[in-house]
Amino acid sequence: MKVIVGILVALMLVVGVYILWMDDSASEQEARNISIQQPAAAAARTENEAAVASTERLQGADAAAEEDPELDRIAELSGQEFAMALLQHSGDLDSSIENMLVMIESGRIDVNKRIAELGNSQAMTPFLLAVGLSQGQLTLDQFHRFLDVGVTLQNDELSKEMMASLDNPEVIEAWYETAAFGPEDHEQLLNNSLKNGNLTLAEIILEDKKGELDGIKLSSDAIAGSITRIQAIAPLELQELKDELAAADEKELKMAESFLIPRLQNSVDETEILLQYAELSEEQRTQVIAANERYKDELEELKEILSTHSGE
Repeated sequence: MKVIVGILVALMLVVGVYILWMDDSASEQEARNISIQQPAAAAARTENEAAVASTERLQGADAAAEEDPELDRIAELSGQEFAMALLQHSGDLDSSIENMLVMIESGRIDVNKRIAELGNSQAMTPFLLAVGLSQGQLTLDQFHRFLDVGVTLQNDELSKEMMASLDNPEVIEAWYETAAFGPEDHEQLLNNSLKNGNLTLAEIILEDKKGELDGIKLSSDAIAGSITRIQAIAPLELQELKDELAAADEKELKMAESFLIPRLQNSVDETEILLQYAELSEEQRTQVIAANERYKDELEELKEILSTHSGE
């Protein structure tokens, strides 16, 4: 089906698409690598609790890996082949993240494996791939599982792009603290939040982190890029989508729901960020309000379509 194939292709771009968004000059900045064997974000968890949780997970991971030899084959792959095989074998996004954690916790792959080289000494790692596959919904437990097995987080351009795809405020805060982000990163994180349609991150930077009081604002380039995207996005072909989903099986419907709804919600949130925090001309504000109303209507119709088919 066309819609499902399109979703899979879009998901595979998670492996490499973020590098295309980055300024060459900015990407040359030296990354601040933070080793997090005992991360600050997990300080509230006692060493005993962490040890018990780690032992239980490792035991479960070993059992799961023994029962699923296909994970051995996937562990030997890299790049888009790794991501595609993981998705196809797992069947949905959440199971893909779980299986990747199983491979790490059972020693099948290294937690800092360079899955795909992205240039400028940067690479897609299991953690960053999990962030992308989560469609913004990586859980705090999943984040801590990566910490428990020794993931190395970086404060670099790719990480700032990937953080801007997360909607879970607890994970954003934990990542921010663990990787030692600070006020010097706020402007870029705010601009990235607009690019990704991430209202949660924008609110954290401007309100929780007091960025607004510090004079942090969306750049004119970020605003112009957002307006251009809004003007270029055609209305969603809901009837065509409805016809295609009518022939989808349960697994395809679950994949479509986990991908399409967050994407459209991101479009809604992008317009919300502009309306709340951007300095817009009267013409631009009129355009953004119209787009905001359209995206909200499309989101509600999409939810209804998916709900109807999921209940059949």
